[in-house]
Amino acid sequence: MAGKNVERFGDTGRIDVSYLGSLSVDAVPVLDRLPEPERSCALYGLDREVTGDSKWYGYNAARSRAKQLLAAHPVGSCERSGS
Repeated sequence: MAGKNVERFGDTGRIDVSYLGSLSVDAVPVLDRLPEPERSCALYGLDREVTGDSKWYGYNAARSRAKQLLAAHPVGSCERSGS
């Protein structure tokens, strides 16, 4: 889903970052490819979800990868004009 939305954004310039932000952490690698500020807006909630320490039994590969990506490319300000 995220991939199609990112692709469509490239074609139309329109994207529903609220919807994308409701996806699971599996979407983080795809959403990371968006330009700013759409990237930060889409990733804001997911960033908060993976930030911090988690219990060993809460580990999953998608969450670990998302945490690495977001640490390397921190989420910035979500200031959009005319969403």
